[in-house]
Amino acid sequence: MKRLTLCQLIALYVMLMLTTSINAAMRPSFSLDVMQYATDIVIAEQVHRAKDRIRIIKTLRGQLRTDQIIHIPSFKNFQPTYRLTWLSEEDKIEFTSKNKRMILFLRDRRSPIQEAYLSRIEDHNPEIREQESKALASEGRWAGAHTWDNHIKYSTLWIEKDGVYCFKQVTNPGPSYFTTYKWDESITINKIEDDNRSFNSYASIITIYNNDIRASKLQDWLAKHPNDQHAYKQLAKCNEFGRKLILQMIDQDYKEPAHQQHYLLYAFVEEYREQALKTCLPILDREIKLWQDHLTFLTQSQNASHIPLQNSARRLACNSYKRLMTLLDIYTEKQYLPAKDSIQQLSQLIEENEIIVNGEDQAYKLHQQCRTYMQEIQAKLNQKKPTKQP
Repeated sequence: MKRLTLCQLIALYVMLMLTTSINAAMRPSFSLDVMQYATDIVIAEQVHRAKDRIRIIKTLRGQLRTDQIIHIPSFKNFQPTYRLTWLSEEDKIEFTSKNKRMILFLRDRRSPIQEAYLSRIEDHNPEIREQESKALASEGRWAGAHTWDNHIKYSTLWIEKDGVYCFKQVTNPGPSYFTTYKWDESITINKIEDDNRSFNSYASIITIYNNDIRASKLQDWLAKHPNDQHAYKQLAKCNEFGRKLILQMIDQDYKEPAHQQHYLLYAFVEEYREQALKTCLPILDREIKLWQDHLTFLTQSQNASHIPLQNSARRLACNSYKRLMTLLDIYTEKQYLPAKDSIQQLSQLIEENEIIVNGEDQAYKLHQQCRTYMQEIQAKLNQKKPTKQP
């Protein structure tokens, strides 16, 4: 294994410190979750490295034909390079891909599913159709299916002689690098084929125009696919029917979460904004009360006679922690002043008690997020203060 010199370690440290300020956030990474948003999945090759022409070798999803040529501008003069290390440009170059065998996860801007999606959301986002129209004119019909960044590199797997490669964030913070993928081609294709059976069902659901029926179908879908972020967003767009079901899900998940709390709450807030922020305040207060009611078992040391109750209390607190962190993130991001009293109460509760949740310092993280919220609120209040005239 290649050892790093002292100079290289220093360079790595400096780079990480710089990227902390420049890229202090998660960056796009390839994941098979992108299948949820792909209208077409193909095995393909780039015909010429300086051009955007892509030849279809095999279709795994969609209507593209073998040997059909499509155009993806992002591929023009783009061949990723894999390096053993990534400290400097002088590092040894292992290989540069020739883009001769790739699995592409594509979103067809002209597909019926895309049109149905635009038709439903343009009332909430009037600019979306114009944005997509401009993208269609400037970038063409085919986009990467990754929801974070449409660049094709985040929606592609490269099949090379010694394995499969993709772009992913190696360190956080830090950029995304071309690196090895966890599964080989055979396993990956099997997973795509398994997902296709679900995709056909999901595609039929999100094209239903009746909000009541679509919301009900999405609820059933999420019961089987609780980590489908896209489905939560679609449910939130089902107007009052979706709002009602989301509140039911939040209430049902109070003791035994059956859904991904982060996706559920964020979808609710993104769609209903101020109304959702206000609606979530009693949920925040309920979570704080849960911690108060179980404080004895969350702060005491291990005692054989209390272990069953203690474990039950900590399990509830663990479930509550995920909701609390998400709500704190949301209220901090939105600088929502009405949440101030509740968050101060939570901060004080944690500060005055040595709370243990599940062995990890989750209470400390909550306390830190409470402080971040208070700092954001104070900055907002300072901006509103009238400046004194000289």
